[in-house]
Amino acid sequence: MLVSSWLTIAPSWPAAAVSQSTCTENVTLSTAVEARSLRERCKILDGSITLPSNLSESINLDGLEEISGDFMMKFFYYDHSGSSTYEPYYGPSYEISSSTLQTVGGGISFGLGSTGLTHPDDYQAPSLGNISFPSLMNVSAGVQIGAPNLTHIDLTDLEYFTFFSLSTPRLEQLQLRRVKGLNDHVRWLNRVSLESIGNVESIDGLFSEPIDQTSSNPAHDDGIWQEIDFGKQPSHHYPNNYPYGTSANGPAPGLRALTIGWEQLSSISFTDMNLTLTLGGTMTEAMTIGNMVLERGNYNLKRGPAVKNITVLVFSAGNDFKNTHLVLPFDEVNEVYIASAQLQSVTLPQQAENWTRPVFELRAPSLRLDSSTTWHWPLRLDRLVIEAGTITDDFFESFIEKKIHVVNEVQIVDHSKTLDCSKLYREGGKLGWAFHCEGKDVSNLAFSIRASRSLYLWVYGLAIAFLLW
Repeated sequence: MLVSSWLTIAPSWPAAAVSQSTCTENVTLSTAVEARSLRERCKILDGSITLPSNLSESINLDGLEEISGDFMMKFFYYDHSGSSTYEPYYGPSYEISSSTLQTVGGGISFGLGSTGLTHPDDYQAPSLGNISFPSLMNVSAGVQIGAPNLTHIDLTDLEYFTFFSLSTPRLEQLQLRRVKGLNDHVRWLNRVSLESIGNVESIDGLFSEPIDQTSSNPAHDDGIWQEIDFGKQPSHHYPNNYPYGTSANGPAPGLRALTIGWEQLSSISFTDMNLTLTLGGTMTEAMTIGNMVLERGNYNLKRGPAVKNITVLVFSAGNDFKNTHLVLPFDEVNEVYIASAQLQSVTLPQQAENWTRPVFELRAPSLRLDSSTTWHWPLRLDRLVIEAGTITDDFFESFIEKKIHVVNEVQIVDHSKTLDCSKLYREGGKLGWAFHCEGKDVSNLAFSIRASRSLYLWVYGLAIAFLLW
């Protein structure tokens, strides 16, 4: 687990003061008195701080400016037989704070998210109510918080981290002015995972503008390694009064608009959200996204005011995707996969004409495609699959006129049986090696295609035999 893998905590030993303000030790703080002793002795701690998971008092570290190691909560204790025991604390709310802390050389971890854990309550801090580090600027590894009753987080000055993870379904306020860059850490991925952020209405400080994304890590040789994930459902359920993981209202019920200004992302995913998503901040001119996933929600995609190019390698929308209308505002895309029972209209803007040989799969039984649909065809596709409630002949007029080339297969399914498949096959130009169309004349079309291909193969075989003879 991340909580225990940053550093193996050695038993505490008496402080060895390097100078009047520097202490070299690993510290376990269980009481406010122990915290006061540390902050009065040390401005710099060359070591780590461990908090017990059964903490029952607020920890204030005003005066401490730097921790070279980790600042973490430990969830397991080992008895003399070597077996582990978890000791959660369900008592009065407490807070962890320091108005002077500026740097953490390891990671901050006060609990984990619930996703993927068999017993997430073993790794969360149910009585933690407030975290305040307003002067903290740099966390070498990352910030990881799993606290179901936490209401306030103050990280106003935080500018650099490697990863950032929140599972805080009752959060009311997240103070964070602006992230400027991601640390270049060999061991950890650059990832922001927001399983739940409660009723927070804005997280612009995290994402809205470009950040420093240079890296010397050899694992990042493609230059794109950052990940953003919103909302991950746990594999099990808890009582309503024990809200681990994503709440019933989604990961961010208070968030209605979000701007992503980061220029490079290996993946970005959203689950259980109703959101206007703007791609590109006020200073973002180009974006590259490796994999973009929209699930179980309604998403309005928009281009940022300064963005000139948006490239998405793979775009997926499905798994109870609730949009009735969808616009794909991309300048370049390699693969598109859309599956929705509620989708009624789709817009492909003019930029789609420049898409380079994409795979395009659209399955939407409530969708209507006709002459009123704004649809700019890519001039060349690798594979085309469209399943819709109604497809009229005039929808494919521009497809026929521009002689759109489909390299591999074409699959068209019109549930209303309106489309003239024979006309599309005759006049559609280069339609790949496999063509399947279900419209008003599906049976005749299937016969004619089989017959024409059989005749072609027979003639071809006869010609080869003649040449060999």
